[in-house]
Amino acid sequence: MELGTAVALTLNLLNEHGLIEQGWTVKLTRGSARLGVCYWNKKRIMLARHHVINGTDVEIIDTIRHEVAHALAGPLAKHGIEWKRWAIRLGCRPRSHTRVTYQMPYKFVLHCPCCNKDIQKRRVKVSMRRLQILFHPACGHDSLGKLLLRRYVNVG
Repeated sequence: MELGTAVALTLNLLNEHGLIEQGWTVKLTRGSARLGVCYWNKKRIMLARHHVINGTDVEIIDTIRHEVAHALAGPLAKHGIEWKRWAIRLGCRPRSHTRVTYQMPYKFVLHCPCCNKDIQKRRVKVSMRRLQILFHPACGHDSLGKLLLRRYVNVG
């Protein structure tokens, strides 16, 4: 789906429910940890660019409806009963998580010099101290403390 189309669909749904008049906006994000997010305090729906570009129309529309349901349910609803009511009313699946049909982007690679293989990671919460005690399970303790962390660069 085109980025502009996704934003327009979100704005239309917000407008249908009177949220535009309340100051709600839509923004695209470069993050890959979430497909979308509703910031109630900022009155903003955020959609992940990678999701809009790579997801199917059904997945994207479901995400848009999911986030608008959060806006309508209120800041304390989370994924509770009130949010589920709005999700069903808007036509999305009332679930907090979903599986996508495309490969999520990687940000980091742990490289094992023992077998010369890369282990792709989406998020890395590894300190230098922790990196010293990590090892590649396929190589065992031969790779202990030898894994190298670097940014993932997609060549394809």
